[in-house]
Amino acid sequence: MLIDLSVLSDIQLKHFENEQNKFSEDGFTLFYNCQSKTDPKTHRVYLRQEALDIMKNEIQNNPQGYFSMFIRKGETSNPEFNTVSPEPFCVTIFGSYGKFEEFLKKCKNDNQYTIRVKNFWELYKNNDYRPIEFDRQGSVQEKIDNCFINEIKLLDELKYIKNYLNRGGKVNDKLKRLFNKNNLYIKFRGDVYRMIENRI
Repeated sequence: MLIDLSVLSDIQLKHFENEQNKFSEDGFTLFYNCQSKTDPKTHRVYLRQEALDIMKNEIQNNPQGYFSMFIRKGETSNPEFNTVSPEPFCVTIFGSYGKFEEFLKKCKNDNQYTIRVKNFWELYKNNDYRPIEFDRQGSVQEKIDNCFINEIKLLDELKYIKNYLNRGGKVNDKLKRLFNKNNLYIKFRGDVYRMIENRI
């Protein structure tokens, strides 16, 4: 028996609307099934606007519920190697990176999930909004559970080095040691590395 795609889409949307816990695994599965189209060249999936609007309303009413499911790890069995990404439709739900960031700033309830997402997003933004890769730097799950506190300290070190160089600071052995022991491998680190190389 064949079902027209528009009819199937309507059924999936109705199931998502009726799901009590939209932030459960079942809730997200239903949400991701509310597809309007897939680009045949890029394979990018587009969700129905009705589903995006429902999810946005749910998030605004319960940010912590959404944040508890926000951070996604890649599929690997190695505890010390993985990529960490955001919920894949977070920007689509809000319309742009800027609008999502505005929403995130308004979330003042600093519970574990909010802190975790804010810290992750700061790292993600400084990696050009690309998944963050960890390799032989300790348990990736522990980094997530610790709300990326150590990684934010490493990012602050890199920002310190960049600001120091921007103010005309010299590249000395102390600065090189500080940079070399920093193992936060994101795009921002590469930018700082190039600044150091240009000053030597």
